[in-house]
Amino acid sequence: MNHVQQVRGEVGNGSTCPKHAGLDNEDVPNALIKTKGNPQGILALVNEIICYHLAIDAGIAMPKSGVALIDEDTDDLTGCLSRKDYGTCFFPQWIEKVSLPNKLTMSEVDNRGQFETIILFDHIIYNTDRNRGNLLITSKKGPKKLYVIDHSHVFKNQTIWDRYCLERGIEENDYKDETVFDANGYEMFTENATITQASLKEAAENLSRSLTQERVSCAINTVPADWPTQQENMLSLKKYLNYRISHLEEICEMISGKLKRR
Repeated sequence: MNHVQQVRGEVGNGSTCPKHAGLDNEDVPNALIKTKGNPQGILALVNEIICYHLAIDAGIAMPKSGVALIDEDTDDLTGCLSRKDYGTCFFPQWIEKVSLPNKLTMSEVDNRGQFETIILFDHIIYNTDRNRGNLLITSKKGPKKLYVIDHSHVFKNQTIWDRYCLERGIEENDYKDETVFDANGYEMFTENATITQASLKEAAENLSRSLTQERVSCAINTVPADWPTQQENMLSLKKYLNYRISHLEEICEMISGKLKRR
């Protein structure tokens, strides 16, 4: 497992109070860490690691992420750790030279072909928090790349979901609701790409091939043992995600209708 060698201080924003850290990982020497003691609770970390693996399977660009251990050998340089932070944390790589998106930079990214996939992915995971701050664009010279980040508040009830809310969502056919689209708007995407029902359908077909029941199970199984979860909740989450994926065609039709009415 990766080890957190240094914790360098609080980032200063974010509901999960992320911290700057150094890891013993040559590929990811600098990272942001979200700890077990974060104010949003363990489910914020569970959501992050599951969505990271699903996003990678879907071909969506994200900073390299994973889990790492905070222990007695971790050097807390600024005294920002507490005992409840010890154990396994979630980390995404700290990427140098990135900026928040604007209309100009969104038109310049070389992975605009992922726009439809990102929109549909948000609907699969019921992410109502795809705001401008959860997108990053590389600002160095050369081709620009869009990264999606921060999936701590997903799965319908964000950081307090359980099997009851997920099962109720299935019973109520919540794939029909427009909550995710209305919350996110996606103007940053639709102003910089022509998104049609055909392009959404193509992205949906690719997602259905990538996010098989086996891959969903694998993503859920990446949750570390020291992040306490109830087996019944995790089984319901697996069922809920597979249910959302199975209704991507109808979700495409809903999104297409919303875009036509703009």
